[in-house]
Amino acid sequence: MKAKLIFILIVAMTVGCKNTENEFPQEIYHDLVGNVIFMRGRRLEMANVNSMNNSTYHGNATDHTRPVWAHEGTRFAAIEMVSSEASGMSAYFEIKIIDVENDSVTHWKIGDSKNINLHGPLTWSPDGLTIAFLEGQGSNEIIYLDTQNGDTVHTKFSMDLGRYITTLAWHPDGKRIAVNISTWRDFQHDNNIWMIEPFDTNLKNHIPVTTGGRIQFLDWNSDGSKLLYSYSNDDIFIINSDGSGHRKIPNINGHAPCWSRDGEYILYTGTAGTSGSTLIFGIFVTDINGSSKKLLLENAGYCDWY
Repeated sequence: MKAKLIFILIVAMTVGCKNTENEFPQEIYHDLVGNVIFMRGRRLEMANVNSMNNSTYHGNATDHTRPVWAHEGTRFAAIEMVSSEASGMSAYFEIKIIDVENDSVTHWKIGDSKNINLHGPLTWSPDGLTIAFLEGQGSNEIIYLDTQNGDTVHTKFSMDLGRYITTLAWHPDGKRIAVNISTWRDFQHDNNIWMIEPFDTNLKNHIPVTTGGRIQFLDWNSDGSKLLYSYSNDDIFIINSDGSGHRKIPNINGHAPCWSRDGEYILYTGTAGTSGSTLIFGIFVTDINGSSKKLLLENAGYCDWY
């Protein structure tokens, strides 16, 4: 019996050392559920969160933004820049909506690449009828796309020179949208989250954020009580909707985070070291406390989870 206990201890110590060396925990996340849409280069793919290598290809999209699920979880949207032979137009942007339940794709042309710069995030209204996105970096213009007929409404913010909107996320109650407003010159002391009403340009309910660099991604949890955001310097934070409980998720290096439906886990695009030197890039999952993380898929990123 004593020899058996010694053997168990040796095995446990060996596994513990391996976890520390590789940074990736060996435990299995038994309660992960849902599907993940993500980018692998310019390939737009979807997979079950528990079998990320068994993915389905859904065409191409821009590799510097991410696809986003609609709130009902049967459709997702992505941005693609399409080559064009039209006179005076080298390429144009379109938003495509993939309906995985009905196996259909809808394409809405937004504008040519000379006059529009869709490198930012998309966000759905909770009723699934509208997608909001930024016209381009530094433009301070939000465009609202009617997902039924492709019509657009443009709202232009009037701000001082050097201040601009970097990202946005529609709240699950449908009545407000979180936007980040930064300056070109001083991210450290002028980097703020505000709430606006849809189709309005009046800033309300200021949530000051004074750490890190420019906020690039925002994501509400399913009940709208908490907001995830990430900086350009690969730090990820959680903040309550009233501005309280602001905290950094420790022990991770990543950006573009998104919630699980139950709010217990987070997917993010990140890097981690293994064997002491090699960096691995891919999609990771972590609990909300950063106490454990697991690599789900290498050489992929910019994901959304439903």
